[in-house]
Amino acid sequence: MALRRLARASSSILLLTLLALLPAPARAGAQSLDGDGLIATGLLLRQMDGVKRVLMIGAHPDDEDTSLLAALSRRYGAQTAYLALTRGEGGQNLIGPELWDGLGIIRTGELQAARKLDGGLQFFTRAFDYGFSKRADEALTFWPHDELLSDVVWIVRRFRPQVIVTVFHGTPVDGHGQHQAAGIVAREAFKVAGDPSRYPEQLREGVEVWTPEKLFELARRNPSEATTEIETGEYDPLLGRSELMLAMEARSFHRSQDMGAPRPLGPRTSGLRLETDRTGAGDAEGMFEGIDTAMADAAASLPQAQAGPAKAHLEAYRASLAAAREHFGGIDPYAVVAPLEEAVGHLLMAKKAAGSAAGTELTHVLDHKIDLARRAFLAAEGVRLEVRADDERVVPGQTVRVNAIAWNGGPTVLKDADAALALPAGWRADLVKAEGLASDASLAPGTLATWTFDVALPPDAELSKLYYLRQPRDGWLYRWPADHPELWGLPRDPAPVHGTFSFSVASGVGAVAIDQDEPWRYVAVNPARGEFNHPVLTVPAVSASITPGALVWPQDRRDPRTMTVAVRSEAHDGSKGHVVLQAPA
Repeated sequence: MALRRLARASSSILLLTLLALLPAPARAGAQSLDGDGLIATGLLLRQMDGVKRVLMIGAHPDDEDTSLLAALSRRYGAQTAYLALTRGEGGQNLIGPELWDGLGIIRTGELQAARKLDGGLQFFTRAFDYGFSKRADEALTFWPHDELLSDVVWIVRRFRPQVIVTVFHGTPVDGHGQHQAAGIVAREAFKVAGDPSRYPEQLREGVEVWTPEKLFELARRNPSEATTEIETGEYDPLLGRSELMLAMEARSFHRSQDMGAPRPLGPRTSGLRLETDRTGAGDAEGMFEGIDTAMADAAASLPQAQAGPAKAHLEAYRASLAAAREHFGGIDPYAVVAPLEEAVGHLLMAKKAAGSAAGTELTHVLDHKIDLARRAFLAAEGVRLEVRADDERVVPGQTVRVNAIAWNGGPTVLKDADAALALPAGWRADLVKAEGLASDASLAPGTLATWTFDVALPPDAELSKLYYLRQPRDGWLYRWPADHPELWGLPRDPAPVHGTFSFSVASGVGAVAIDQDEPWRYVAVNPARGEFNHPVLTVPAVSASITPGALVWPQDRRDPRTMTVAVRSEAHDGSKGHVVLQAPA
């Protein structure tokens, strides 16, 4: 049959791909607390001093102690992460028909939505949740033991936690065999991640060995065995609630598991049992007792010529941070901006002073703190940065209009303002116009600047697909792309197009560079629900789906059956062609 020229329409066959690439806020409604304004500034200020990293390890989405993650991150300023061995593919789905890989995609988004609130990072191994098992040896047969341990060690070496918290005991008391496996490999990774003879191939992919200091187990089943307790139910005036209440809001994003949770008032704690302590200090004074968390001490390994200047700038940074905290929450909400400018400047100078002598740990610390300080400055100053594409589904060969937008809502003049687009290889961006800047390229207080680009995709542009689904599974393990180790363990691929904004601000330590990347998004309005934003996907120009997806056809029946082929075009000018249904003889 002839296929008429089709207007642009959404493609049913792309629904799973779209769902796969929607980040959690777009689908589940999660609002990040690390955006703009005073609350975001205050939370970032809590994280900007000290070096504290905690990795929690469980088997599935929902195994984590969300209230503990929220308290450590939001109140105590630790950098936290949750490593789930699986994406929960083997469970039930109470919000839709997706199962297995599709359910794993949904639960990945639910975990990301939870982390947006509790402040943690999210990691995964290659393990595919094959369903319930009773024994650890069964789980470690489906997931080859050495392969699974390698993935956990990779995350430990990448995140570099001083403290590991295992959710499970690693014995039959955990019930589920996958729970037991998680407890086993968490303890083994604690032991071997610092051994260069274990998984040495990882050291060629951009990580170094790392030795955590303490191993704790959650004391969920036996609260009386807890050696330390973290308060999670204390009222937080910055949040207007407790971290427990925040965590239960985050927990409610596990919607496919029907886990909407109440937000209880009043005191509550999360108990931990110290299992292994390489510091010898114990945990009577807290989980970080005996661990060197001072920022200046991160420069201790530098040669003397670099150590002195680097430490001086780190101490000056802490003084600027103290001033910012002192001014925060006063009558003048912008009084915090100037000390934050100086804080960014001192961190940049500390990194410059350390130079090539900075090892992995100091570089890791400085890069993280520079990112926090820049974000705190932008939040306090009221700078809003967005990159908006005119189309949410682009096709290879298409040209799409993209606007990079900077709104300076605060009182500081942003000098040398500029924006550029970071693109995949083979893509091209042409600047069409720049509007809103002063003649000296500054962005005045209360003004908006827009850089407009035409972005051309090559005819062979890669279609959007999650990195761990690009190849068929190896049994019950996903395959990670060998040529992209930077993706291993992440929830999903980063956006292929980013806007890079750059400014400079005058401060007490001279001109300070402020750079920030933002992914491109599609922003539109739903008449019933208001403004929404989606990720931009690269999709085929034409796609097709067949309904029903499966037929049972008894051999003794000769009556005809009806099948519907739906063809959709994403090309701006529509598409021409023919549809032929291939049937058996």
